[in-house]
Amino acid sequence: MNKVYIISIITLLFVLSCNTKKESKQYRLNIKEDANNIIDIKSREFNAIDLIKSSSFTSYPNIKIEDLISPFDTVEWHDFIAEDDYMRYIDIIGRYNTNEYIVQFQIIDPYRWDLYAFEINSTPYSIDLVASKLYELYTNK
Repeated sequence: MNKVYIISIITLLFVLSCNTKKESKQYRLNIKEDANNIIDIKSREFNAIDLIKSSSFTSYPNIKIEDLISPFDTVEWHDFIAEDDYMRYIDIIGRYNTNEYIVQFQIIDPYRWDLYAFEINSTPYSIDLVASKLYELYTNK
């Protein structure tokens, strides 16, 4: 009886661990880090928008974010430092047909960012959906 119970638990744990991999919320740009060159990400000399444009999502590593958002009718880029946490953020506000998409990135350092928020028509969605939704628009352009 104990063997059946243990085998059942092991099988259940195995099945639960085999879920599909979600989009990583962090991406490291393929740039060699230079420890001797200290870059202040809150400085206006650091171009955070270019960091995002030239990056890609882990699920689509060969497509730059700049290319993924190309189907949008209009695109606005907002670069700001938040007053509550003093972190630097980049917002992409894209309009496609009658829908408005907002993707927000938090800049971690000169080489990394986190997906921070995702909205469609002012309704928040899981950040795990960002890459797939943008890819869906990209392939239908």
